[in-house]
Amino acid sequence: MENQNEKVVQELNDLIEFSKSSKEAYDTAIQNVKNPSIKSLFTNVGKQHQQFATELENQLRTLGGSPGRSSGGRYQTTAWATAKTAATSGSEKEVLDKFERGESEIEQKYNQILNETGLPNNVKEIVRKQHDSQLQTQNQIRELKTNAK
Repeated sequence: MENQNEKVVQELNDLIEFSKSSKEAYDTAIQNVKNPSIKSLFTNVGKQHQQFATELENQLRTLGGSPGRSSGGRYQTTAWATAKTAATSGSEKEVLDKFERGESEIEQKYNQILNETGLPNNVKEIVRKQHDSQLQTQNQIRELKTNAK
């Protein structure tokens, strides 16, 4: 049981790090994109990712863990670093493409955690809710990308 709890703590830390890295990327994009629709979406999504991280940190503490750097931290940070770079120098379509890819990676992590980790029911409910919101975000980004230059 101890090993299972350690795995849950590690997986939640991974999600927390994904959320924090993506929040930083969205903050960079907000400062650089000109399109008001993209800026508005990215502002809302950045806030959402910050909220997700806070919710997960609270759950982590109730499980006896503490927020810390995940084992996959460098990979996750690199994924969002690409999006941050695009936000400062790319076209609208390129920026949206990179952020869609970042969201896709988060989706894969949510799926992995939901399918492979024995999350307690209350934590699983929060993770599933965040996953559903994240899927809506991904669809909104795709929609904007189809109309971008």
